[in-house]
Amino acid sequence: MNRMTQRFVMASGVVVAALAAFSPAAAQDGNAIPRTVTVFNDRPVPVVVYLDQGEFDTRLGTVPARSTEVLNLPEYLNEDASVDVIVHPEGGEDLSAGPITLEVGKKLEVLVPTDEDGYIPPPREKAIPEPAAEGTTTVTVENVRDQQVTVFLERGLLDVRVGVVPPHQEETLSIPSSLTGDAKDVEIFFHPEGGSDMINHVFDLKAGEHLVIEVPTH
Repeated sequence: MNRMTQRFVMASGVVVAALAAFSPAAAQDGNAIPRTVTVFNDRPVPVVVYLDQGEFDTRLGTVPARSTEVLNLPEYLNEDASVDVIVHPEGGEDLSAGPITLEVGKKLEVLVPTDEDGYIPPPREKAIPEPAAEGTTTVTVENVRDQQVTVFLERGLLDVRVGVVPPHQEETLSIPSSLTGDAKDVEIFFHPEGGSDMINHVFDLKAGEHLVIEVPTH
């Protein structure tokens, strides 16, 4: 998905974000690829961790301030899959560890840096054409809160991030076509920055539909 993302860069030939160190335990476990990612959060705020899925991001979990958490990766990932782990510090911008290849016998670790040095400027957000192309599924979100909110689409066990809406603004977000290929009910909910998830409504979402939702105030 299109996002305001900053990427970690190489420092003296060492990747500061992703550490793929050999893991004897993993090698003994049937020479398996990593099924988890260990996130070391040295920041004084929580970070939300995502897996970049191309069209969208899948939320893996949240790591509290100055804590370490082991988060599960989706089971469908295969050997040699290239993944991008995104972390979002509460109150900050997205950070990216960059493409990481899953390798047999190695573990996946991500270190969240505490400073802003060495980041590549984020790309510009792409606007949805007006009117949207035929068949495009969209949701217009009116955020009346004082905090920005992240908009999620729940599909089974996955929480998919479809966009962010600044405080006291309205945004029209595109829902990936891969999430609207059938008539299953989906739940759209919000995460206010620095707060807890807010459940909204369940929709029978089909390709080409347009939804209009107001973010609850409490």
